[in-house]
Amino acid sequence: SSSLYRGPWRWDESSNTAVGNPATASDVMDTIHAASKKHGEEGIRTHSEAMSLSYMECIFKWSQSVFLVSFPLHHATQLSLKEQQMLYKYLGWHALSATAWTVWTRCAINSSILIYEFKIPHWKLSLVERKNWQSKLNNEVDLQGMYTDTYEIYPQPKLPSVDMDQHMCNWISFLESHVYGQILQSEDFLFPSVGSNAIVQPGSPMSHDVVQKWIKEFCTGAGIDVALTHLSTHCFWRGGSQYRFMLASVRKCWMLATIHWWGGWGEGEHVNTLIRYLLDELHYYKEGHGDALQPIQCEVNMSFLGE
Repeated sequence: SSSLYRGPWRWDESSNTAVGNPATASDVMDTIHAASKKHGEEGIRTHSEAMSLSYMECIFKWSQSVFLVSFPLHHATQLSLKEQQMLYKYLGWHALSATAWTVWTRCAINSSILIYEFKIPHWKLSLVERKNWQSKLNNEVDLQGMYTDTYEIYPQPKLPSVDMDQHMCNWISFLESHVYGQILQSEDFLFPSVGSNAIVQPGSPMSHDVVQKWIKEFCTGAGIDVALTHLSTHCFWRGGSQYRFMLASVRKCWMLATIHWWGGWGEGEHVNTLIRYLLDELHYYKEGHGDALQPIQCEVNMSFLGE
């Protein structure tokens, strides 16, 4: 009957049957176990969603309409506190997000970025505290730069929302003119914190909480429903790596070996971990792939080999 498993479990002597809580019935527990296994092993994320290029473009377009100011910055001799705060947020967001999206870092690592050489046509950047690079350099001799953590950064004018070259130049110009008052030194934080009074604090790095607050603020402003997306500070790493692996235009996707190096993944990283990190959205495509043998594929951007 419908009331057979309701209430606390007990043995009914009159009917010689067990009655009790239906929540612990075997059918219920089997269903819970199956759902748990699916969510835990088949790819529904409990970690951050990817900050896709389309998200970055939406945020870039919105922020320009709200924060855009005149450049070059070094021509402005003085800024009001309100103007400095606005520039700090606008330029800081774009420099930090473009950097994290380009070289695949979480925000905390950005405080340890060292820009050590700038020249045409590119400049070089080093992540001096990236965990897997540190392990590699501590355990092996870097004979010919094979395991170096140095990245060459080139302009990307066709991708203005993630053009790290342009955004970082604007940000450094602001820091040198209005925060540090001099050319950036090696001991200066590239992303200094801001105090509770909204004044920039050059002596300490930007906090995780500030970056998370910015993610929410800029996404909300751009019309991205933060209630339906889980975007933590790891979202840039996921978004940038997925774009380079499978979503870039034809002949612009990267080989897996390049992805492995660029992301600083260790040699011992399990291949399943890496692939799931890059591809877990594929488990939930609504479209079928029954036409995979079709001689001419329409979805050329879904290649995983970089051709």
